[in-house]
Amino acid sequence: MLSFAFMMICRNPCFDLKGLLPNIKNNVLIPALVDGTDNYDLPENIKKVIKSEFRNNIDQLIRCLWISNLYRIFFKKSKGFYSALLRFAKGLYGNKGFQMILYKRDDNTTYFITSDNPAVEYHNAVTLQNYNGIYFPLSPDYLLLICSGDAGIDHVAYRSANDEIVRKFNYIICSKRNKDILARQKKIDEILP
Repeated sequence: MLSFAFMMICRNPCFDLKGLLPNIKNNVLIPALVDGTDNYDLPENIKKVIKSEFRNNIDQLIRCLWISNLYRIFFKKSKGFYSALLRFAKGLYGNKGFQMILYKRDDNTTYFITSDNPAVEYHNAVTLQNYNGIYFPLSPDYLLLICSGDAGIDHVAYRSANDEIVRKFNYIICSKRNKDILARQKKIDEILP
């Protein structure tokens, strides 16, 4: 279950939970290579071709980084995003470690939603109740929460979610969407607090 959640966390080259690949692409490679061609005294048509080639090469590089991380997940290699996150989850860096909580919504309550960003991280230091963690909606009835805790990552706790909890989780998921929400309900006020 944890491997599947981590695969969804880095499900394509344009998205990963921490935004590492998009940050490398948008904040390092494109400014250095594509935007850097403006510093050279070249005809505009040549600059346009060079920029296009750089963009294609950058996209291929990011795709290769993404595929290499997926390979490490599938074949349990000791380097990369997955293995570092797994060691952190197990508390091997001296941190508290993670635990998994599987929430099932109560009957006759609001359904869990998902969005075009299906695994979201939420961190808020000032909330009275601790909702910090990685939210991974599995279906309209189930949601997996990966959060810090003492139970250990190999233990899955099961909890029931009343309407208030489901709506709070839906709010967190909705706030982290890129554009779209997937829900059984038709109106936004039916799913949010």
